[in-house]
Amino acid sequence: MPIIKVKAGRFMVPMTVSDHANGWALRFGFSRILIAEVKAMQGSKWDPDGKFWTVSSSQRNTFA
Repeated sequence: MPIIKVKAGRFMVPMTVSDHANGWALRFGFSRILIAEVKAMQGSKWDPDGKFWTVSSSQRNTFA
C-alpha cells in the first residue's frame, strides 16, 4: 500500500491507497476537508467495518 501525502487546507494528510473491487480503498486520518473531497468523487462509499472510503476506478477519479 503506497502512502501519499494529500494537501487538505493548510495541512498535508498521509493517505494509503490500495486496490479494491472495481476501484480504490482510501484510508486517512480525520480531516473534514479531505472527507468532503472524497465524497465529491464518483462512487464514493464509506465502509464502517474496515474504516475506509472506496471510490470507483474511473477517468473522473484519477488524481495521480
